[in-house]
Amino acid sequence: MPRQSFQLFQHTPLIHFHAQQPGAFLRATEVKPRFDRYLAQQLGTNAIPPHWLVGFARQDNKAMAFNYRMRIVAQDVQWFDINEVDTNRKRFRPYPAFFANTGTEPGSDDVKFFSFTKKPVRVVIDCLIPELREQINKHFPTFVATNNFMTRKTKGFGSFTVIDATGSDVLPDGRKHYSFELDRPRGDLQAEFKGLFEYIDVFYRTLRSGLNEKADRGATDLMYFKSLLFKFAIEQKHQWDKREMRRELFLHDRKFQEVERKRSDPKGTVQYNSGTPYLYRDMMGLATSTSWMSYKATVKKDPPNQDLNRYPSPLTIKPVLLPGGNRYRIYLIPELGKEEEMTSKEKKMTSKEKKMTNVEKKITSVEKKMTNVEFTVSAGSKAIRMKTPPEFSITKYLDYAAKFFRERSVADHVGRYDRRVGWKVRLLSDIYSQLTSQYPKYNDQ
Repeated sequence: MPRQSFQLFQHTPLIHFHAQQPGAFLRATEVKPRFDRYLAQQLGTNAIPPHWLVGFARQDNKAMAFNYRMRIVAQDVQWFDINEVDTNRKRFRPYPAFFANTGTEPGSDDVKFFSFTKKPVRVVIDCLIPELREQINKHFPTFVATNNFMTRKTKGFGSFTVIDATGSDVLPDGRKHYSFELDRPRGDLQAEFKGLFEYIDVFYRTLRSGLNEKADRGATDLMYFKSLLFKFAIEQKHQWDKREMRRELFLHDRKFQEVERKRSDPKGTVQYNSGTPYLYRDMMGLATSTSWMSYKATVKKDPPNQDLNRYPSPLTIKPVLLPGGNRYRIYLIPELGKEEEMTSKEKKMTSKEKKMTNVEKKITSVEKKMTNVEFTVSAGSKAIRMKTPPEFSITKYLDYAAKFFRERSVADHVGRYDRRVGWKVRLLSDIYSQLTSQYPKYNDQ
C-alpha cells in the first residue's frame, strides 16, 4: 500500500492518564478524526469525491472519515509527574493552567502524568488514493501547526510541529495570528515546563478573569490586574457578569460587604451598575463549577442542554521552541467560526442561494453556539438566570486586547503592586508590547 510519513517535533508535554502503560502517547485515534474534520472544512463538503470516504458514505463534517490509515510511532518517551508533592498535606501542589491533580493523593488511579520525547515522532499514513494523498500532504502540516493535542490542549499542552524536507518546523502563519516570544526557562524538563506554563497562565488570566494576587492567606494584596474582558464588555455597553453574581448570590455575605467598601471605584469590577449583565468569561471556555474561595462557596452554571457542558476556549495557545533552543514563540490561534471561513461570494448569497448550495451549513460557528444562551447560576440555595452575550467574536476581542496598551502601560493599569510580583508586571509589559506592535490582525482594521 502506498505510504507517506511526517516527522513531528514535540514542543510541550502531553497530559496522560496512566502514562507508563504501552501506547500512552499521542494516539492516532485522537489525531485522525480531528484531522478528518479539518480536511473536510478545508476542502468543502461538496468538493469531496465519495470514494475518498470510508464506505463511500457522504456524511456531515463531524462524522466524516477519510479512507486512509494512520499510525504514530514515538521513541524514548519520558513520563514524569506534573505536580510537586506537598509532603505536609500529602497532596499535589497546584500546577499552572492545570488543576486536575490538585487535591489528589499521590499514587491514586486518577493521577495524570506528563508524556514527552525529544526524538522526532513519525506519523505514518497508508492511502491508496493518489489525489487524497496529495491533499493530506498539503494540509496535515498546517493542521498540526494550528492545533495541540489531548488534555488542556487549548492552554498549550501537547504542542507539535511537522518538520519539513529542509529540517525546519512548519509554523502557524504569523500574518494571521498574534504571537509573542519568551526566554526559555532554565532547569530540567520539569522546571522548564513549569516556568513556561506559569508565564502562559499569567498572560491568559489577563484575557479572561484578571489577576488578583494575594499573600499571607489573603491578608495582603500583591497585585490587581483588571481583566481586559471586563473592559471589552464595557465597550460593548454590557455589564461584567461577576458584579451580578456577587450582588445576587452574596449580597448579605460579610466578605462581599467588606470588598464592596474597599473597592469603591464605580468603574471597577465590584460596584454594581444597572444594565444587562452577560456571562462574558464563559465565552473564553465554559466553567460549570467555580470555587469562590473568598466566600467559601462554589458557583455552578447549568446550561439548557448538556452539549454546552464541554464548551472549550475558542483560543488555542501554541508554544513553539524556536531554532537555537533559547526562546519560545507563543502563538494565539482563534478557532474561527465557519461564518468567518466563507468566501466573499458566499457571504453575499441570499438565504435561498445558500440553501441551494449547502453553504448555510457554514453559518454555525463555534462562537454562535454559545451566544445568547441562558444558564442557571447558583451558589448553595440561591440561584439566578443569566445569559451569555448576544454576540461575541474572539478575533475582535484579540484585536481589542492587542491595542489596549497603545496609550497606557501595564504598570499604570495595575497601579500599586508588591515587589514580589514585579516579575509579572515586567512579563506582561513585554508581552503586550509585542502584541501591540502587531495590531491589527483581524476585524478592527
